[in-house]
Formats: sequence, structure tokens, C-alpha cells
Amino acid sequence: MVNAMQRTSGSGAARLPGTAPARSPEAAAVLNLQQAAVAVSNVMRTALKAHHVSHAQYTVLRILREAGPAGLARHEIAERMIWRAPDVTRILDRLERRSLIARARAAHDQRIVLARVSDQGRRLMEAADAVEQEAARQVMSRLGARRLRVFVNLLEELQKET
Repeated sequence: MVNAMQRTSGSGAARLPGTAPARSPEAAAVLNLQQAAVAVSNVMRTALKAHHVSHAQYTVLRILREAGPAGLARHEIAERMIWRAPDVTRILDRLERRSLIARARAAHDQRIVLARVSDQGRRLMEAADAVEQEAARQVMSRLGARRLRVFVNLLEELQKET
């Protein structure tokens, strides 16, 4: 993971190359968190390329797999996305063309179209999961087990606040 952040001499303030340091420790923390998220996302995106699936497509497949055989409607998938993707319909179209998902009208309400992971999609997910896990290990191994647990706890605490 390439760190685009630099530290100013002794202040601990983060900054992007060619910019002024962050104005506060909180701003520095947010800036570092954003940069780390982009770097981790880039590692994941690169790892998933081998399976010809984008990070957004992988995320949709993961959401559908977790939903189980009942499947989910488009708006339910959109609500569960980490990054709000305005193009969930287009992602579903691409996954369906590749036979990675199947869509069908809900029995209880014909206006609702439910998406489910297909057998082919499950096979792709099994292979991609291993790649994704290895990429996560590659990125997070720098922290060591104790610091990683602390990091996860801190991130969980931040999510409670938002």
C-alpha cells in the first residue's frame, strides 16, 4: 500500500504531498483514514481483477450471498453497499449477463424484482474470497495481531458515532 500521506517534522500532522498540514489532529485522522481506505480499496480492486469482477460487483455478490436464497430487491442491495453506488441496476445487469446472479419477480408482489446469487456466482465468490482474504492479510499484516484488534475496535467505535 503506497502511503501518499507525509508527516511534517515532529508535529504528527498528516498532509497530502504539496499541501499544507491538516489543521487539527481530528482533521489529520480523517485525512489519513480516507487515504488508507483508498489504498486498501486499490489493493482489493487489483486482487479481484484476476476474477474479472469489480470491487462493486464483488460487494453486490457478497451482499446477495449473505441474504441467502430469498434474495434482495435492488433498493435493499443499495442500502447495504459500503460505498453508495448510484448504478446498482447496471451492476446487477452486468452480473446477470455473466450468469452470476438470477433475477425474478417476488411471489408476494410482482412489482418487486429479487436478485439471488447463482451457482456460477457462488463458485466465483469461493475463488474470489480467497484472493480477497489474501489481499486483506497483505495490507493488515503490518499492524500485527494486537494492533489490528485495537484498530478494528477503534473503527467500530467510529461507526457508532455516525
